[in-house]
Amino acid sequence: MRCRVYPLRRRGKRLPRREAQNSPVFEGELRTHYLSLENARYFVASLVRPGDALCQPILPELWEPILVNAGSWVLVLRGFERADRAAVVQEWRCEVLARS
Repeated sequence: MRCRVYPLRRRGKRLPRREAQNSPVFEGELRTHYLSLENARYFVASLVRPGDALCQPILPELWEPILVNAGSWVLVLRGFERADRAAVVQEWRCEVLARS
């Protein structure tokens, strides 16, 4: 589905509401898939540009996302992203623009 995504954390720390609202916004197709690595299977969410044949993520992928909140065409997902060779908590506020 086509979404406008606001990252709500920076390096695992929650951004103040005003800073999150004024931070860069990313638009693209929200997609999910499973990834198998070293005998483990992970659920991954990614935001890609529509029509991108290579499906290169616009934002770092969100690993093991869970739905935290939903309502009025807005979803909040929480998971982990890789930053500086570590996993940190990340949340995305996703405003649904259109369904594919």
